[in-house]
Amino acid sequence: MLGIGGSGKTTFSKQMQIIHQGNFDEERAKSYTSILLTNILLGLKAIATEVKDLEDTENYKISRWVQTLDENQAQWNEELIGKVKALWGDPGILKTWKDIKDGVIIQLDYLMDNLDRFVSPGFIPTNDDILRARQRTTGELLSTFEDQKYQWNLIDVGGQFAERVKWAKIFESPTPQAIIFFLAIDEYNVPNTELKTEHHKTKLELALSVFKDYLCDAGPVLEKKLCRIVFLNKVDVFSEKIQNPAKFAEFKRALGYEGEESAEKCAAAVRERMAAIAAESKLAKGEHNEVYFHVTNALDTSLMTKVTQEIKKSIITSTMQDLGLA
Repeated sequence: MLGIGGSGKTTFSKQMQIIHQGNFDEERAKSYTSILLTNILLGLKAIATEVKDLEDTENYKISRWVQTLDENQAQWNEELIGKVKALWGDPGILKTWKDIKDGVIIQLDYLMDNLDRFVSPGFIPTNDDILRARQRTTGELLSTFEDQKYQWNLIDVGGQFAERVKWAKIFESPTPQAIIFFLAIDEYNVPNTELKTEHHKTKLELALSVFKDYLCDAGPVLEKKLCRIVFLNKVDVFSEKIQNPAKFAEFKRALGYEGEESAEKCAAAVRERMAAIAAESKLAKGEHNEVYFHVTNALDTSLMTKVTQEIKKSIITSTMQDLGLA
């Protein structure tokens, strides 16, 4: 699985665990508690640095105090819980979050709605909690799943710039049978903060560049007989976002889109852009140049179960064709 940071690769990997093996075991599930609480503080700290006006003057002190906390070392005692709730309940914080949520923890409202449960004695995260726990991937994480006929090895690869330079190693022995490239469709107006030289790009623009450079023009990929799959992910967030006229206008400018406000049609416009990139690249000159697209919400287990069955069929068919058996 390839894609820039935050595109949903790890969430999908968790879904594969849920789909094939059911619930996470208790020990592993409990390990996500600290991640959920860390996500809350990271989100609030990001908002606190941007907020201009707070309704409760006491919350100015809390806002400054929260910004000094080490989210990884914070003690979730009654004082911290109370201050976090007070800050989240301030209309100024909520307004700022809605204005800048593209650049912070998107699921912060879910996390705050469930804070009391997270800090309760004996708490064990549910599958829904685990899917929303955000943690950056570094290196490669291998997961193995089995269905009735086959064993599937899924490699989750870090998507930050420092990790992408290592992607070529993935195509060394053993050769993967497929690449799933994740693109967060909602990030058409989210600033790219990876490299100072590319701050003028949005994360969607960066993702399109990475798609071209690594999947369509890179030698190691072109040399392999691979099934290429693209997930246009986070359609749930995207669908909600474009209901805002100003944000829909931003999408139209970003993609040169002139159609109606429809998540399905907008996603088709992104798919067409990626298909055009592939058609104009070195990939188009090879025999194995087909790209399969899926519009996804990696948080939706029912949807991802269906998508998983579809991509398995694509991968098996592609492999059989390469072996001359289909």
